[in-house]
Parts: sequence; C-alpha cells; structure tokens
Amino acid sequence: MRKTKLLAIAMAAVVGMSSVPAVYRDVVVAQADETTGETFSLDEPNYLAAYTAGKKVTTDKQTLNFTFKTYETATSNWDTPVLLVYTSDDGIYESKNTNYKHYANVRSDCWVDAEGTTETDASKNITINKTYPSDFAKWLEACKKEGKATVEYQKDSSNKVTIKYTVVAGDYTSVSEFSFIADEGKETYFAVTGELCTISGLPIDMKMELSNEQTRLKSVAGTYSDTDKTTTFGQVKCDGWWTNWSNGVEITEDAQKFSFKTTTNESTDLRWNTPTTVVFTSVDGGLYKPTTSKNLYKEYSVIRSDCFVITGADTVNETSGSLKTTGIPTVETKAYPDGANADEKKAIDDENNAKITEAWKPWVDANKAGTEVTGTVKREGNKVILTYLNNGIGYTATIPVEEGKKAYLSLTGEQCTIDNLKFAPAPAESTPAPGTEATPAPGTSATPAPGTSAAPAPGTSAKPAPGTSTEPAPKPSATPTAKPTVAPTKKPSNTKKPAKKLKSATITVKNGKKKVSSVTVKTKKSVKLAVSVNSKAKLSVAKLSKKNAKIAKVTFKKNKLTIKGLKKGKVSIKITSKKTSKYKAATKKIKVTVKK
Repeated sequence: MRKTKLLAIAMAAVVGMSSVPAVYRDVVVAQADETTGETFSLDEPNYLAAYTAGKKVTTDKQTLNFTFKTYETATSNWDTPVLLVYTSDDGIYESKNTNYKHYANVRSDCWVDAEGTTETDASKNITINKTYPSDFAKWLEACKKEGKATVEYQKDSSNKVTIKYTVVAGDYTSVSEFSFIADEGKETYFAVTGELCTISGLPIDMKMELSNEQTRLKSVAGTYSDTDKTTTFGQVKCDGWWTNWSNGVEITEDAQKFSFKTTTNESTDLRWNTPTTVVFTSVDGGLYKPTTSKNLYKEYSVIRSDCFVITGADTVNETSGSLKTTGIPTVETKAYPDGANADEKKAIDDENNAKITEAWKPWVDANKAGTEVTGTVKREGNKVILTYLNNGIGYTATIPVEEGKKAYLSLTGEQCTIDNLKFAPAPAESTPAPGTEATPAPGTSATPAPGTSAAPAPGTSAKPAPGTSTEPAPKPSATPTAKPTVAPTKKPSNTKKPAKKLKSATITVKNGKKKVSSVTVKTKKSVKLAVSVNSKAKLSVAKLSKKNAKIAKVTFKKNKLTIKGLKKGKVSIKITSKKTSKYKAATKKIKVTVKK
C-alpha cells in the first residue's frame, strides 16, 4: 500500500507518491467503557507513527468527535488526521488476520484513496463526494491552531457502509463522504492516524494498549518506485550517535543492492565516525526506543563501517564464521613485558593506539573527503545475509533473525552524512562479497592484527549500543599480543576437500493464496492450510502437548494442515522438513489463536 498525497491550490490538485510499509501491532485493544468519557491523544511525527484501534461500523448511526493541531513546521494540507477504513475479524488495522481487507484512506483534505481510485467507481460500488475548503493555505494555518473533526458512520442491511468525515478549522470546512459495499459477512472498522499533527479527545476504547511503552524514533522516510522497484532516501545527517536513521527497508528473499555516498565531518579523525548498518524486526519498518516490547521491535545487529559489531556480537563474529571481513589494516603491536606497572602499560597502549590510528588514517581521510559505499542484503529463511564495502574495507555478515517476523535494514552513523541512499533489485550474478575472496596475499591478513580491533582506543569514549545501553562499546584487549602469523600463499597439500555447502530450506504455509505465520480460528470451526518446502523434503508436524491438545486439534496429511478450535487459548505448531543432499533441515512455527 502506498500513501498518495494531494497538494491543493484552491481547487486544483497535484499528486505525489511515497512508500508506506505494512503495519501490524502486537497489541491488546482496551475494553474500557466509552461512557466514562475518558479520552487519550496520539502524536504523529510522521505518517502512521501511531494509530487507534478500530471503531466498528454498525447499522446504528453513530458519531465520533475529536480535535487536532497540526505542527507549526508543517507545510502541506495532508499534515492532518487520516481515517483508515477496512474489514477485519479482530478490528486491528493491517492485521495478520486472514480476513483483513483495506478499503480506503480518507484524509482531512478530502483526498480519498479507495482501492486505487480517487473518483466515484460504480464497478467497485464506490461513491465519493467532497466539499473542499475555499482556501487550503488558510485552512492549514487554522489547523495549526485547532481543527475539529466529526465522523458520522453507518451501514445498511445490504452491508453498504457510509462514512462522512467533516473537519472544521477556523472559518474553513472540508467534507469527505465515502460509500462502498463491504464484502458479505465482514465487519467494517475505521481507525484514526495522521501526519505531523497531534490528535486529542479520542475515546479510550480506541486506544491500543502495548505491553511496553511504544516510542517510535523519528527517521528519514524513503520513496518507493513501482516502475523500477527502487527505494530512495533524502539526506540522513548523523551529527551525534543514534540521532538519525533511514527508515527500514524490508529484507526479502529477493536480493537487493544498496549504495550511497558518505562524508565524515571534517572535525573528527575517529574511524567509527562513519555509517553503521542496523538489522532489526519491527511492526512497521520504524526504529523504536528500548522501552518498546520485543514483540514490536528488536535489533539483531548493529555493525560499523570499520567492521566492529556493536549489537549482536554473540551471534555475528569471526570466530563462528558468521562475520567475514576484508581490507582491515594489519598493525604490529607491542605486548606488555612481565612485571610491567600501570605507567608502562599506559605508555605501550598509547604507542599501539598511535600505530593503529596511523594505519587507519588513509581510510578515514577518504571518508572525510567523501566516498561511495555499496552493499547487498537478502533473507534466507531465518538468516539475513548482509554485505558492505566502504573504500576497500567491508564485511559479509550472516545474521540470525526471528522466524515469522519481517526484518528490515536501516543506515545510521555518527559525525557523518549519508547522501543518495538507494535500494534496488540486485542482479543475479554479482562480484564476491567482502570477506569471501581467495586466500590473502603473502604478508597480509584478512583478520585484524592483535591490537587492531575496530573497537575504540583506550581512554576514548565509545558510542552506546543503540537504544539499549549507555555503556561504551568494548575496548581493545588490555594485553596486546605479538605480531600475527602470516597467512600462507596457498593451501597445504593435505588440506581436506571442503564439505559441500547446503542451501537453506524455506517452509511456506498458505491460507488460500496468502502466506501466513499465524492464524485465528473459532471454537468448533476449522481452518485448512497448505504447507510446502522448497527442498521438496518430507514434512512433519510435532505432536501437541496434552494441555495444548485441549485447545486445538491438529491433523497433517499430504501436506495439508487442518486446525480445529476446541476451546479458547493459544498454541504453537512446529513444522519440520528433513535435511536433503542439497538442502539443510528447516523448521517453522505457526501461532494459533482459538477464539469463542
């Protein structure tokens, strides 16, 4: 789904397109009594930064009132509230529930994006009537003081839904009336969101209750093009650590290449004042503060351009082979002599760090002058493969991510500016990834020499792990060791033939034509799912525990998974595929919610 923006000049319109990622909240909808009069507010620093639970449309004519203020910095008439209209079993916007369907975005400035059309469309049973404010510029200025919104909504016996949205700001009024026929047997809802505005006076029964406080970090949004399948970003300026980011681009099984120009601030000579990659799972491709539930947002790797892993070092490291680096300078460092006192150790540390700084200087200078960075990213099952190359220094990282959750890649940094960031489909054939080339030449090493760790030098402050800790990043070992062993120019004659590398197997579960990782089923009802695996291996389903077997009955035959709800509760079904001559074994879990 893309958000379409309208720039109105009097009664004329100019339309632009920008990318909006899919959103799903792992939430519980508050069930407070609306008659209490209790209300809440939403702050919308960017589009879909937050939204309400759905308000159900019934045959009774109902009215919802709320107020809002557009940010003083706003310049566009779409920087106002938006209604999201959809059908759903659980009332949640962009739910993973299989019966979810989006019908329209109804904006305050009379832009109605209904199933790809902005006009009345009889073939889709859509009717749209609009009354524009007489002066959009004055209307927007009035919205910055206060706008008053009224939503009138009702459906008839034929499931025809009518939503009339009126916004009054000062002496100016906008009215959008949207009618459509919802699919038979489906319940219609609308939620409230917006952009660059604060919405107040919303009834408490529309509040989304999160398991932890949700705080979305402001990030630079990308623009997606359907024509060439690219996502481009404006400038991402990172003056301080963890202060600015590109919004996440979803990592899929289709490889993507990315490129950008980076320029380190002239005032610094530190190698970590360069761009950093962030791989994470998120409800909407945005980054959040650590108070957010791990079900909504979780970081799996944060890796600097100098190949230092800030977050995720326990699973992404050279020891395990999940991190392969290239181009890191080799430096001969001194070890502490026996019986060295604190002053002698400090003198040796200072000497070693001076050598390390000198070895990295050409690379740092290139970043200060401005250099091009390239990389690729793709997902293979529950692993993300990320390659990154900055002026000859780079890495290939294999990063484990949680099954069933969308993973994203974002770019951030410190004391640097990222320009012309672009993601595009990667060609089928590409050059070797950083860290995967042949044996290093004599006298060099692909592994950093002892004492040349990309971690900050002793006595210098390092950046905290993003959003997770104020503790500095790890420092080099206090005891430098001797010069590293020189890599051989060719393999020894007794080297064993490497084992054949197996491909990752991916298990796919579909409900109809839609891929799913979770389903909802009512008691005494059943849902049938189709299960397949790209390795063509034999599939099996783990037996439920006695407790879970009382919640759902599961049968698996000829790759068809049937789940029957027995009583209210939640279970997890584990599906396994065996290892083959070409593919690894694989597992997938399906979360099942049984409702009354």
